Amino acid sequence: MDVAGQWYDAYENIHAGRSTLSGTPCPSCGSKLLQLVFLVDHPASERSTFVFWCDACLRGLPPGPAPRAEGFLPTVRGTEPVPNFCIVKEEPE
Repeated sequence: MDVAGQWYDAYENIHAGRSTLSGTPCPSCGSKLLQLVFLVDHPASERSTFVFWCDACLRGLPPGPAPRAEGFLPTVRGTEPVPNFCIVKEEPE
C-alpha cells in the first residue's frame, strides 16, 4: 500500500473510533503529532470538511467533505489553526 493509502487508513480508523489521534503514528514520518480538524461554516452546521495533517512533517490528506467524528468539536471556517502542509499523493502503479 502506498503512503496515501496509509494516510486514508489512519484517517478512517480515527474517524471510526478504532484508534485515537494521539496514539496513531504519522504514515509519512512516524511521529504521533497528527491533527484532525472538522471545519464548519457555523457552529450548528451538520456539514463539515475534514483537514488531516502531521505537525511534525507537515504532510497530510487533501481536505474533503465528511461527517464530524464523535469527540471532535467543530472549528468555524476562518478560525482554523491549519498550517500550509504538503498533500500526500497516490503513487502510480
